[in-house]
Amino acid sequence: MKHTWKKAAVFTLALALVAGGLPANVGGGGLFGGTAIVANAVETSETVTFSELGYDNQETVESVEAQNCTITFSRGTNSNPPKYYNTGSAIRVYGGNTVTVSSTKDISEIRLSFGLSDGTNDITVDTGEYDSGEATWTGNAKSVEFTVGGTKGHRKIASVTVVYNEAATVSKTNISTATVTLAADNSVSSITVGENTITDLSGFDITYGTDDSHTAATPPTAAGKYYAYVTPNSTNTDYEGTAKSAQFIVNGTLADGKYEQYATKDGKNYTRFVFVKPKSEIAGKNKGVFSATLGETTKTFDTTTYYTGVTSNGIHYTVADEDSVMFVVTVSSTGSLDGLTCELDFE
Repeated sequence: MKHTWKKAAVFTLALALVAGGLPANVGGGGLFGGTAIVANAVETSETVTFSELGYDNQETVESVEAQNCTITFSRGTNSNPPKYYNTGSAIRVYGGNTVTVSSTKDISEIRLSFGLSDGTNDITVDTGEYDSGEATWTGNAKSVEFTVGGTKGHRKIASVTVVYNEAATVSKTNISTATVTLAADNSVSSITVGENTITDLSGFDITYGTDDSHTAATPPTAAGKYYAYVTPNSTNTDYEGTAKSAQFIVNGTLADGKYEQYATKDGKNYTRFVFVKPKSEIAGKNKGVFSATLGETTKTFDTTTYYTGVTSNGIHYTVADEDSVMFVVTVSSTGSLDGLTCELDFE
């Protein structure tokens, strides 16, 4: 009796296949992150006004302790030490005297202001740059020494403003729970952080992979299960952490040939054989005959059913050539299937 070949629905094996000619199942894990604290350089300053410190007229001044700095006055090469005078409401710093501003913080700028009838002695510094026209020192130091030039005359320093470079703590938004949206080609089209959807992804690095070890820079094309990962790049000052997409599947195709998969479940071992054959091989044939051999034992199984697709662990494979079809058989045993072979012939 002549059999009629039947085209069946997609063959699905509901097992956790772990190895073989078809890709095995892969899993994924979550990413968790906290709030990142990033240090950015910001400027803070303080001003010391000497008339507010309660000095007596003509009182010698040696040191002033401010909140974040110390201002030290020294006679240097002059026999006269710096003194506070009510006239001008300032400290007179004589030729050869020095004024040192020091701090545990990084100093970026020091601005001097002078009292009435100030002198004209030049002022030099031991580091950085001093602009005499602006009476301003600029640089980066923890200590700066000002020297009043000449052997006669003086300068009347009424106040000193010190500007510091400090690290301010700025929190970034963690995106580890953000929603990653994929386009039809599995590229990342946007991420949603809270109520904010970001489509300009120039500030992010995007990678793809099967698990948290993700390095591919372009969407995968090989069959498998993947995730997309979005991480702020080095220029991004607003976000931190890594966002992970939902798992997506890239389906595959099978060329003509034989494929095997192996699995163990509930104490049994399974081997599945998938044969991809050109339709021309079954033309005029009544049936297919699988011959499975293990050791000296051979068993046969007849089939008149073929498939155009097979699903393995959620990944769908179709024939690479529309003029080909698939034949599928699964062999199971409570014993070892090592050495099992299978062939398909048509009668």
